Amino acid sequence: MGTGIEHGIGALKMSFLYITTGFGGNLLSSVINPASFGVGASTSVFGLVGYYLAYVFTNWGFMGRQDWCQRVFLIVFVSALVLMNLNIGPGADPKVDNYGHLGGFITGILAGIAIAEMFDC
Repeated sequence: MGTGIEHGIGALKMSFLYITTGFGGNLLSSVINPASFGVGASTSVFGLVGYYLAYVFTNWGFMGRQDWCQRVFLIVFVSALVLMNLNIGPGADPKVDNYGHLGGFITGILAGIAIAEMFDC
């Protein structure tokens, strides 16, 4: 997932996206639940998923010019990743920080709109 984004936007923007979404996810987690702490890179990974969602919406017309399958693949890919990693229900692991994931996802969408908008031709 990360190499595809890096190939499309470049290493500098990818680094900015990864670090920003990790910070945004951890920030939301610490604001909502200040008594806990979170570790790991899952907030940044969810940020990359949020970037894909922003890319789909900002470049919808551009993607349809060559092949409509790209649209379908990215929508199914993003939906599957979000649904598989929600960690909701009776089998939910209480150690997983859903607020961090949500913060990374939202930050990825916002940063993705800013980054992916320039590719809309």
